[in-house]
Amino acid sequence: MINPGTKFQTRNFGTMTVAATLAAGGQGTAYEAVASDGSAHVLKLFRPEFQTNDTRKRLETLIAQKFESENSTIVAPRELVTVNGSFGHLSTKAPGVSLEEMLTSGGFDMLDGIQMACALARAIGIIHDRGFAHGDIHANNVLIYQNGISRLFVIDFDNFAGASLPIAPCLGHNLYMAPEIRTKGLSPSIEADRFSLAVVVHELITLRHPVPSDATAAEFNDVMSQGKWLGDPTFTKRKQRPDGYPADVLNADLSRLFRLAISSKASERPTAQQWQDALYASLFNIYVCPDCTAPNIIDASKKRCVMCRKAYPLLKLRGSFGAIPLNQSSVVIGRDELGGSKQVSKRHAVIRHIGPEYRIEDCSSNGVFRETPKGWLALPKAPEIERQPVLMPGDKIRFADVECTVELIS
Repeated sequence: MINPGTKFQTRNFGTMTVAATLAAGGQGTAYEAVASDGSAHVLKLFRPEFQTNDTRKRLETLIAQKFESENSTIVAPRELVTVNGSFGHLSTKAPGVSLEEMLTSGGFDMLDGIQMACALARAIGIIHDRGFAHGDIHANNVLIYQNGISRLFVIDFDNFAGASLPIAPCLGHNLYMAPEIRTKGLSPSIEADRFSLAVVVHELITLRHPVPSDATAAEFNDVMSQGKWLGDPTFTKRKQRPDGYPADVLNADLSRLFRLAISSKASERPTAQQWQDALYASLFNIYVCPDCTAPNIIDASKKRCVMCRKAYPLLKLRGSFGAIPLNQSSVVIGRDELGGSKQVSKRHAVIRHIGPEYRIEDCSSNGVFRETPKGWLALPKAPEIERQPVLMPGDKIRFADVECTVELIS
């Protein structure tokens, strides 16, 4: 142990003073250290058994990468130090509290969670793209700082791993450990990181671990060893714990990634980039139920709120042609459906039912219009679903020269 007030020299930050002990971990003890300019840093000193040439080589490689210069979410060691004969490293002290602490104190809203999951996937992807693994991704190594907006930081790279490096000395956190490490004792790897990343992303979105808290110890070990997603909404009937959200709130794309990631098939686990793409896309599909205020990530399979179970309203188009119910995942609106006007294309528009939303795609040459106080406004043509206009009850829509009203199906 190093006493508060101990001073030591650094190459990048001058004279530092140990201020307090932060935490003791498996490989060593972390201290808060303050520079002469008042800036706060974290000093990590290793236990004697980890003060090896292998540790030094891994850390020298890590520091040389300068990950933090590419992405400020990554808080990696900046230099190696020796204090009172003990070897360790120094890094900038990131603000915030651990994800673990946030989960036990109420968490955050789903929009923040997905945005932070995007940031985490982006940071881990940078590390993986260079052929390295963090080696110990878990909720205590992810810090969250909230000050109007939520920010995320990745810390503790003591288990940093890579094919060109000496083997990392630890296996990782039990709650986040990939099956091949848990059952075969394999070393940390990019593939194992992808498993751990999925578990943390699950916590960021649903505010809970993929294995429900009412699972027994035997169930937990079996599930994590075999790589099963116990909360998979496609087959589970298990009652979810009251805190957090059930996995049913996820859309099909995210569910598919979790199914592949929380798996014993390491080669099939999604990359950090795949997570980033799917998470970013989901930001445009968050719907807050007006009845129970619970968030849902909607897609065409969602017919009701997964929390209060209230069905989403169904719409229809009504005009001189009669009524067209919009009760399918997608409905083609064309000349035949609208009474035969020559101004209407055979396939004039497609209306897609995505959860509670009805999005309309203009496929015509003569346009689709919505009535506004200033007259008829042409709806934009957008092949991307998230950019397509949303229809609401009471809207007056014109397909070329055929007018209709959007109504609720009672």
